[in-house]
Amino acid sequence: IVVHYEGEKPFAEILQETTVSSPDYSRISGLNVREAGLTAKRELESDLNQFPSPYLTGVFDSLMLHPYELHATNETNRSCPYSCSFCNWGSAVLQKLRAFDLEMLYEEFEWFGKQRIELLYNSDSNWGILPRDLALTERLVKVKEKFGYPKQFRAAYAKKGAEKLFAIAKALNDAGMSKGVTLSFQSMDENTLKTIRRQNIGIAVFERLMSWYHKEKIPTYTELIMGLPGETYTSFVSGIDQLLRAGQHDSLNIYLCSVLVGSEMSEPNYIETHDIETVRMPILQQHRSTTAEEIVEYNDVVVATKTLSRDAWKRMYMFSWVVQSFHCLALAQYIALLVRRIYGISFQEFYEGLLVFMQKHPESLLGREYRKTDVVVGRALSGEKWDIV
Repeated sequence: IVVHYEGEKPFAEILQETTVSSPDYSRISGLNVREAGLTAKRELESDLNQFPSPYLTGVFDSLMLHPYELHATNETNRSCPYSCSFCNWGSAVLQKLRAFDLEMLYEEFEWFGKQRIELLYNSDSNWGILPRDLALTERLVKVKEKFGYPKQFRAAYAKKGAEKLFAIAKALNDAGMSKGVTLSFQSMDENTLKTIRRQNIGIAVFERLMSWYHKEKIPTYTELIMGLPGETYTSFVSGIDQLLRAGQHDSLNIYLCSVLVGSEMSEPNYIETHDIETVRMPILQQHRSTTAEEIVEYNDVVVATKTLSRDAWKRMYMFSWVVQSFHCLALAQYIALLVRRIYGISFQEFYEGLLVFMQKHPESLLGREYRKTDVVVGRALSGEKWDIV
């Protein structure tokens, strides 16, 4: 059984249905049942406060008796006002934000503090999008001051509202709670952004933000997606160069574009329009045990589009790999900064040159690392695992 959208009421009804002698799950709206297909449509709940907090109602109390270091997830609102084509969070039915009452959220914060939660992970689509989010952050900081917990707070930051987001980030950083600030772009190319229905902050605003965050020693990370429709090898690596020039030397998180069921990108017309070619491959689950019996999950990764060949995709991947490994992990960052300042060599030219060096010197340390990575990428392109254990 798959539950579409919100799960609280459908899950309760599924449990109730299991108690009858001949369960018929097709009677429950909002599901996709293997034997019966789609059931009747269920509307979203307008009032989230009818759902009790699992933290405050004692659901996890027995777990607290065990000597674990615990992480928790909290949600202050639901939905996303954006409709990026690669994502299904802000599809038409989910675009209106709905919020939980402040008093309940304050009580949950107290619970996280008393229960010594190490990391609190916020699951809102855009932390900082609502005017009250700064006050919520300040309340959470006071809880940390009172109990010493939660020690860390992580969130997906909103795309707009630079001043307010900076105030939120500073409050968390001053309290030693920051896990880094997201400054996501997904792409730097205007044509690609138009194709995926995405709007970003301008690069001038980004440079100003980077200056603020560096001055306060607040770590940041910028997310990009490789393989988006409309993107070319040239536009993508040029975008990375632009971000590095703007001062993003902390971290670039570059993800593979995968086609998510329910997103606009999964629609046949969209796939045909942009000549999207995918390979089904096992999802790379970095934080998992390799000793447990494995149930493999798969995703459909975009490896070619109308504007990007498979060979160009692979070159794009290797450039992303070398920048994340050698620049963001600071193995070559200072050299790249130095030769840019003294000789005017761009970051793009420097890291493309480093890749050429690796290819020309296959028996060198760098050459061997290049060949290892090249083998893994080739393996993934044929639908096999990314893992190196």
